[in-house]
Amino acid sequence: MSSTSNQKSYNIAISIVDKIDVNHLYSNGISQNIVLLYELFELLGHAVFLVVITPRENQKLRLNNNKQFNASTLEELKQNQQSLDLFFEAGSIQGKDVRNLIKLLGAKIISVHYGNSLIMDMEHILYRDEKDAGFQHIADGVDYIWISPHHAYHQSYLEILYNAKAGIVPFVWNPKFIKNKNFSKKDFRAVSNIYVMEPNISVVKNALIPMTIIEALYRKNPDSFHQAFVINGACIKDKSYFLNNIVNSMPSLNASVVKDKVFFSERCQFDDVFTHPDVLLSHHWNNGLNYLSLEALYHNIPLVHNSEFFQEVGYFYPDFDVHQGAEALEDALLNHKANFVNHKSKNQEFLKQFSIYNPKVQQQYQQLLTEIISNENK
Repeated sequence: MSSTSNQKSYNIAISIVDKIDVNHLYSNGISQNIVLLYELFELLGHAVFLVVITPRENQKLRLNNNKQFNASTLEELKQNQQSLDLFFEAGSIQGKDVRNLIKLLGAKIISVHYGNSLIMDMEHILYRDEKDAGFQHIADGVDYIWISPHHAYHQSYLEILYNAKAGIVPFVWNPKFIKNKNFSKKDFRAVSNIYVMEPNISVVKNALIPMTIIEALYRKNPDSFHQAFVINGACIKDKSYFLNNIVNSMPSLNASVVKDKVFFSERCQFDDVFTHPDVLLSHHWNNGLNYLSLEALYHNIPLVHNSEFFQEVGYFYPDFDVHQGAEALEDALLNHKANFVNHKSKNQEFLKQFSIYNPKVQQQYQQLLTEIISNENK
């Protein structure tokens, strides 16, 4: 879909964190999604601005080698008498005074929630220190809420919290942020490694179930994999509860019992981890659309996962089922190389549904924009 003569063009602004660069984009899913929204809105024929805090002399923000993005502060937009139809609060939360300025520019404000707000709120009120409040909800002034499909479960919660209508928007992804790895059958190790890359900063994405799956497979067939690496695991490996209550019951995790089998490391980027088409073992709780999983599918890396959105690709196990997870992991280790070409073709076809160039995605987003503009009620 592209802009047509009978389609009205809107002026759209999207907030983004101020210190954004290429390296940040490679590691930050929300920033990637903002850039994709920017480019999607441009494809639809709209004028788009990224809103930053620090003034930039040329009002251009270079995020990759191929494109410059319009970037302005709100004050610069005001000085330039730039009217706005829509303001997407995605990369940073605006205070009441800032929202009032946005309203003066004529825009409706859409709060975009790509994160797992409900569960994060539960964690904050139960476990986090008040000085570490993290994400802050400011409800005043929001006209509409956008939610990613894998977080649809908290739609009603956000509608009450913000006193605004919430809608589910199509998930978008593009491989532009990752390097192209043309793996082939010859790139497989004789016995593959397993990598777990959950961030381990929340209950929605952590390594406990993957580590338990590794233990289950180790007990059945310790030689089925070479080594396993818990990336982002350095933050948990020395915690007393983990050592006394988990590691003591799982020999594969205990270096004093089984040496050189499971390792814990600091955070690493995808491209640094996957120098071979080893197995990515993942787990989520209400977070089934994950950029990391899409990167694995794009590179045809064996993806063992429990995402209900990806059941037709990779090696699926349901929910928190460790036994089925171990079966899926063993299947990936044993059979992915033999079916490498078929998996690659299937993965590429599957990924098209998330593309900003997909006419269906474009049509859905244009309809959402039009509905917000035409709806005068909150």
